[in-house]
Amino acid sequence: SEGATRAHALTVLAAALAELNDFPAAMRAAGEAVTAATDAGDERHALRAELVRIDARGHVDPTYATASVREETEQVLRRLQEIGDEDGVFRALLAVSRQDFYEGHCMKSLAACRQLFDRAHGRPYRDRDAVAQGFYAAAVFGPPPTAEALSLVEQGSRLSVGSLATEAIVCTIRAELLAMEG
Repeated sequence: SEGATRAHALTVLAAALAELNDFPAAMRAAGEAVTAATDAGDERHALRAELVRIDARGHVDPTYATASVREETEQVLRRLQEIGDEDGVFRALLAVSRQDFYEGHCMKSLAACRQLFDRAHGRPYRDRDAVAQGFYAAAVFGPPPTAEALSLVEQGSRLSVGSLATEAIVCTIRAELLAMEG
């Protein structure tokens, strides 16, 4: 339907605005997407847009506690699982993983990214890169010893083959790890 198409387009726009760090605009677009999807009876796009809105609000609203971000994100994840929206579940698990990292739980974040690793193959670059970032963050900020951290970097880099920018990031992370080892 036209409403579902509008909801999808607004969700994509909201996600793009969030990637550009225009979080207020992302929140507005995501809110419009939720309304359009709800009006069209398209629950999966309403939930996907809600994920974008939650994330964007977490970046700009100082009254929005991390506990609320987590609770709302996990509610959306559960509902996406109930309706069988695998793409939405993938995105929601990434959001939970990011929240784990923001809360200082690198290894918990890594566990979620490991869960997504096989599913990430064949997905768009941004999705693969988001999963790889979980591996890199655990390597740099987590507790693994250098050898294990370097292995995490290698695992993550397998998701972003062909990107010179990612290759440069991986080389920088390797150098950081080796420098920390002494």
